[in-house]
Amino acid sequence: MEEKLSWFISQSALKTCVLFVNDCSTDRSKERIFDVCDRQKHFFHLSFTKNSGLSAAIKAGIEAICSTFVGYIDADLQTTPEDFNLLIPYLKDFEMVMGIRVDRDDSFVKKASSKIANGFRRFMTHDGVSDTGCPLKIIRTDYAKRIPFFTGMHRFLPALIQLQNGRVKQEEYYRGDIFGKNNNYPTSTGEIDIFMTNAYSYLSFDNMDNFYFPTKGTNMYAEFSMLADFQNSSKISPVLLYKMRNVIPVTPKTSLLLDLYGRALFNSDFPQAKMTLVGGELYSQYFNYHLPFVGLSAVNIADRFAYIGLIGLRVQISESQYISVLLNGMRQGDEVKPWEKASMIYGGGIKYSLKTILGPLDMTLGYSGSTDKPSFSANFGYWF
Repeated sequence: MEEKLSWFISQSALKTCVLFVNDCSTDRSKERIFDVCDRQKHFFHLSFTKNSGLSAAIKAGIEAICSTFVGYIDADLQTTPEDFNLLIPYLKDFEMVMGIRVDRDDSFVKKASSKIANGFRRFMTHDGVSDTGCPLKIIRTDYAKRIPFFTGMHRFLPALIQLQNGRVKQEEYYRGDIFGKNNNYPTSTGEIDIFMTNAYSYLSFDNMDNFYFPTKGTNMYAEFSMLADFQNSSKISPVLLYKMRNVIPVTPKTSLLLDLYGRALFNSDFPQAKMTLVGGELYSQYFNYHLPFVGLSAVNIADRFAYIGLIGLRVQISESQYISVLLNGMRQGDEVKPWEKASMIYGGGIKYSLKTILGPLDMTLGYSGSTDKPSFSANFGYWF
């Protein structure tokens, strides 16, 4: 690694230095980093006091640098440093340039799982990126520094650049070397291969008088689960999920709505496929760990500890029509305590509902202080 990085610094199309981020792993990498930085004047380092994951390491490196561009690769040199020179010419027109792994010498299962995972991510984020797992990227530093930190951030970097109106360029990456097939570099396997297990217990209660338009009652669901991805980690992640909806009659045509939702991921090294999602209405929830939040678009990534409270008033304006005014807030953070480090998000909206023989029609116009534009969601038909 030292030889390849030193050679790249002498040949780079841009003035370059190297920053190692020690993630506090137990492989003696800290001592090795210190040694190489003592020998090389263009090599620098920073270290974590505890292992906090890849996203934290990338974010720490981004915050520490002051150059116009920041590029990163994995320390195992799945890609070689000279590959950066093949991306640099595009930086004048794009805020992010990245590789795409093609011609991968992988098994059918690994290729298929990667395609499925990338396809699901594109469906959720609409970032148009073929392979966000390719460990070769260059980003304009001012855009990179504006990326918010959350666990799993590194999987969504292209979308997070596009949210800033940044332009993303993709270039093909052949078996470890962009553009060049005649090489002996190892193939990048990414982090898509998952062997997920889940053991859980749950408690539920429901005495609402109607599923879609209840006038009274409570619907409650609590679940405790143990998640593990034994393909990539031996750690088991305890997770607590809680959902409760309450409808309290005020008058024959008016109901008070009180909802509580929460999810806690007690292990920071939890499987990334099980991150908490928030946003949208009840009918737009993709998974049971997707929590509704009026005012946010359907899919947003929450911190490890997320708690949502909602209060609303629903008025029946005719035999089949309803108007609801909804207000909600979310408190989230990456630690159980202290609460002063947690962030708050508020939002609300107005919802119109109509009973039909084909199922309910719902339309919600919402707004949240964490976004700069209103949200709109709609549903027609029965949902479960």
